Amino acid sequence: MILNIPRQIRKINRLRTIATILVKYQVISISKSISVISPVTLVSRLLDSSNRITKQEDFAVLIRRIFEELGTTFIKFGQWLSVRPDFVSPEILKELEKLQDRLPEVPFKTIKQTIEQETGKSINEIFSQFSQQPISSASIAQVHCGVLKTGEIVAVKVQRPELKKLISVDIDILKTMARWAVRKTPHLALHRFDELLSSFKNTLMEELDFIHESKRQDRMERVLSKMPWVHIPKIYWEYTTKHLIVMQYIEGVKLTQKEYIQNYKGDRNLLGERLNDCVFRSIFEYGFFQSDPHPGNVLIMEESEFAIVDFGMTESLDKVTVNALLKWYYAAIYRDIDMFAETFLKMGTPLAPIDEIEFRNDCIDFIDEIHYQPSSNDISVGNLLEIINHIQYQHKITLPTSFVLLFRTICFWDGTFRYVGVDFDWRKDWGPKLKKLIQSQFLSESVVQDMQKSLLDYKQLISKYPANFQDIVDKIKEGKLKVEIEETSLIKQLTGIQKGLNKLAVSIFVSTIIFGLFYLGRGQGNEFLLQIITSGKELWWIFLLIILMFFYLRKK
Repeated sequence: MILNIPRQIRKINRLRTIATILVKYQVISISKSISVISPVTLVSRLLDSSNRITKQEDFAVLIRRIFEELGTTFIKFGQWLSVRPDFVSPEILKELEKLQDRLPEVPFKTIKQTIEQETGKSINEIFSQFSQQPISSASIAQVHCGVLKTGEIVAVKVQRPELKKLISVDIDILKTMARWAVRKTPHLALHRFDELLSSFKNTLMEELDFIHESKRQDRMERVLSKMPWVHIPKIYWEYTTKHLIVMQYIEGVKLTQKEYIQNYKGDRNLLGERLNDCVFRSIFEYGFFQSDPHPGNVLIMEESEFAIVDFGMTESLDKVTVNALLKWYYAAIYRDIDMFAETFLKMGTPLAPIDEIEFRNDCIDFIDEIHYQPSSNDISVGNLLEIINHIQYQHKITLPTSFVLLFRTICFWDGTFRYVGVDFDWRKDWGPKLKKLIQSQFLSESVVQDMQKSLLDYKQLISKYPANFQDIVDKIKEGKLKVEIEETSLIKQLTGIQKGLNKLAVSIFVSTIIFGLFYLGRGQGNEFLLQIITSGKELWWIFLLIILMFFYLRKK
């Protein structure tokens, strides 16, 4: 096997960088040689360090700071872990949600080189103006403002260089650490680290493909087209590639600009209604929502309008998941504990046995937190999220990522309503809407559609049946069909059941004959018995009794 030397060199250099940062935060000693550090020694010393820290909160802060300094992969990994409350403790989870997705600026020279490599044209051929100072600089990409030769003002999103190589090396290191941790602490195998890291890698690699992101942005523009007060930037496909997005520049003010929000001149309540309508319809009607909203990618505009400008993370929901979400939130608002718990377990995957009584009590705590608050201002959706996280972590239940992302999305929008000064109670608004959507599933049109789908499935099954059946018959004729049952305990049980049924049948027959004889001879005493013995034509009764008793004793 020939080693990939460049990859090995990158891995060694990356390990040195990680070790240097761990030394900075006093996780490992500087006296140890950084040149011989390995993933195993890194995770070993990190665990030793965690044992020295008495407060879980302090360890959580340490993890968050290290992740931020380690860059793109670890920032994204931390953000991804923040939606896995079945795996991460509540203290660490809360801290990971604070991860800042900001990195040092990429030099303009590198940005210019990337644009020209991706488009095959010089930057001056595409843009009449281009700002060298970025609008924002995050872990995946950097955004600049420019003006196309055709006069449109655009935002240019340029991916950071060499990200795939860096991410591949980092995930290799994480996998090595995870395998060692499982060997050291076997119960960690419950969390299936290999699957977890593979899922994270797939998610991150998809986020690196800006063609996918642009398609999602286009789709969101079409989905929300019936809401003219929501603005989604138009994509300029002629300049967009896997590492570059050129999109419409939208004038607006980020939620981070407190002074503007405090002095907002538009109708705040109308803005709140429109924000809520956008969130509700995109989730429950269209099954497609922006799953990573934050103050930096929501722009408030004049006339109570707003824009969403980043679609690196979106969620598409199938019909089954949407229906489950409908029931989940309906049950929470109308305090149907059975429906809530049932939906939770139906959609979730328990990784360990569940204490059903404790689980139900935790669900009641969640619903009561919603149900017994007198006003919207008393409801903390963040606290509700903490309860959900507690339920998942305590009972080791893995929910679909869409559930957790959705709740975090609602948590963000709830905070936004408060931030812009909107008095909005989502229980009163969502309850009737959810009820209406659930009722619509039982309308004739919806029922007919479901029946049509079922009939098509049956039609397909029936159309294939003759060929499949003929194939089975041919194999039987050729002696190629062999069916074996290897579950010996099942065979023993079936055999026991068969013997029991045989005995029961014989007992019924014998009891019937004896009962019949007694019925015929009632009141005759010994005369009836003598009559049977002396009567040749009645001897068949005795013969039948002997045969049946013999059969019974043999089976026994």
